[in-house]
Amino acid sequence: MTTLYRFTSSFLAASLVVGGCSLTPPSLTPEDQRARRTSQSQQRDAAQALVTLEQERAASTSELEAIEAELAAANAPHRDALRRHQEQQSEFDGYRRSIAAAVAFAADCEEQAEPLDAAETGAALAAALAGYASESERDRALAAMERCRKVLDKRARERIKTRIKGLRAELAVDIEDTFDENNPYSRGQLTTTTKGASLEVRMRGNFEGRARHSQEQVDAWCANSWGFFTKITLRNSHGSFTCSPGGSTRELTESVLANANLLTTWVVAGDQATPNDPGAPPSVPETTQRHEELVAEAERIDAGTREFDTRQASIIERDANARATLERSNREQQARVESWGQKKITRADHLRLAGALFTGLGGAVLIGTVAAQQSGIGGAQGFLPIGLGVSVPVIVTGVLLLIGGGVRKTRVREALGCAGATTMPSHCQPAK
Repeated sequence: MTTLYRFTSSFLAASLVVGGCSLTPPSLTPEDQRARRTSQSQQRDAAQALVTLEQERAASTSELEAIEAELAAANAPHRDALRRHQEQQSEFDGYRRSIAAAVAFAADCEEQAEPLDAAETGAALAAALAGYASESERDRALAAMERCRKVLDKRARERIKTRIKGLRAELAVDIEDTFDENNPYSRGQLTTTTKGASLEVRMRGNFEGRARHSQEQVDAWCANSWGFFTKITLRNSHGSFTCSPGGSTRELTESVLANANLLTTWVVAGDQATPNDPGAPPSVPETTQRHEELVAEAERIDAGTREFDTRQASIIERDANARATLERSNREQQARVESWGQKKITRADHLRLAGALFTGLGGAVLIGTVAAQQSGIGGAQGFLPIGLGVSVPVIVTGVLLLIGGGVRKTRVREALGCAGATTMPSHCQPAK
């Protein structure tokens, strides 16, 4: 009877120890709950306010576009007249600048260092005036340009003549240099002589294959000498070989002058009307009452539109504040839950440690009692009930503490997982 009583008492004591504390994580305080509800309500209000604001902005934009379209239609005649005036003014100013530039160019014609380059500029200036109909200032400017063209033509012919003479000498030297490079052991055995438009090439020595290739060599020189020479002659040990490059110095000169637009007159009469000074720009028409009303309404809408940004910033700020409050509450609640869980897990570990100690102690008493009984020590038979009565409740208590501590630790971890879950797992949902 005494043993059964002790066993029952130990069992009840262990049960009370294991199940005596709640495993429900700490909930939000009433103040936190009110703060959360307020912040969530503020977020909903901010979201709705943004939707309403965008609707108002769209309506204002549409209304402003309609007003601007009506104003544009009312201002179209004056705008078109102003555009035409600007085009006329631009054409007139350009015409006057072209005349002034042509006169200045013709005055400095003798000072141009490169006649061919100057001819390109002069032809462009003359072409800018050639398309217009005849009138006194234009005609005087083109007459001065025509005199300049003749001056440039004369100077260009002299420059081309000098240049052709120099190029003839360069071609002759190039032929000698090419031979010397290709025949390093026969350097100096090929010489050239220019006589006016004729080039004579003399080659000393007897070179293998020259009889077969001499005419081909002369023809190759002629192919690169159009307009510079009228005749090229090669004399070597195999005989004389000649060719005519084609073209003459006159033809080459005329070709260069034609490309520079110096062979045709710069005085050309066009049919385009002479631009006139358009005078003062068209005056702004007097505004009507409707025009003034539209302008005032547009200004009002534009001022309201600028307020949208201020309102939007205020709404976003309120939403951010509410979001910050919720996040701060979540962090504080998470910290409380984690602190609670750590304490519960520590207690569960203490229970398991106590259970291990109780189990070990009870086991030691039981083993000692049984060993004494089996050894036949005097009086051991009388201590057997006492040993059993002491050891068994202690062992049972230790086992219950071990099991209860492990179960408690598992339940605490599950509670922590449910408290931190963004979606509620099935084992976290309350039973229905």
